[in-house]
Amino acid sequence: MSFADVVHFLSGHFDALVAAILALFVAWWVTNRALSYGNLDTLYADILGLYFEHPRFAQADFTLAYVQSPDDVREKYELLAYRVFTFLETVYDTHKIPWLTAIDRQWKNIFRLELSRHAAWYRNNRNMVSPYFQKFVDAELARLTLAPR
Repeated sequence: MSFADVVHFLSGHFDALVAAILALFVAWWVTNRALSYGNLDTLYADILGLYFEHPRFAQADFTLAYVQSPDDVREKYELLAYRVFTFLETVYDTHKIPWLTAIDRQWKNIFRLELSRHAAWYRNNRNMVSPYFQKFVDAELARLTLAPR
């Protein structure tokens, strides 16, 4: 079979080839999403366990003024807040579609809750998250600030 024969064959079956590639991509994407949801659910359950151990780390009056806490308490909170932001960045990375930067509905409320809960930590530690995630978080914080309470 010559190169010209291969080109002729492929050009005659181009639509079917594109459809097959698209079907494979969709199947991979759906499977990947299902697996990542389970992993994220486990990670978030771990974070909720930490809130159970340290309930004040989830309270706005503490998180807004955490820098005034004693060193040992502040350090524990900062580790938890960093873990939360690592989780949020993972949600962002796993649930965005390359041409769409929205977080899936099932994680949006959790994302916004945790973002608002630890906004003070983020403002003091922006450099601890990637620049592309900073841009996304800044936009989300602006929306939360403008949202009616």
